[in-house]
Amino acid sequence: MKKRYLLPLLAICCAGGTSAQSLSQAQKWFNNKEFDKAKPVFKRLVKQSPSNANYNFWYGACCYETGELQESLPYLEKSAERKVINGYLYLSKAYADLYRFDEAIENLDEHIYWLERKK
Repeated sequence: MKKRYLLPLLAICCAGGTSAQSLSQAQKWFNNKEFDKAKPVFKRLVKQSPSNANYNFWYGACCYETGELQESLPYLEKSAERKVINGYLYLSKAYADLYRFDEAIENLDEHIYWLERKK
């Protein structure tokens, strides 16, 4: 009877480790500007945890960096709403690229405000 529970328990433990490795690897790719590699991992993480502000930021930033401006907006907006400082920066870039200059300036001001406050 104990053997019956061992395999599912082992599968759950391995799945958790794989997810952590995927996040760690995706963060490395993101930091190395390998956005095409990181993007599918962050997309999966956002689907698993849609309210996670950091996952939203990373996925939105990857979308922005790969030229998908419209796709990036809802994710960057969600990250900025939750005070991810670099979310404001990327959101201001996306708005500027879409000729939404007032919103770009507003988000850049927020980015600067939170950077100063952080110090």
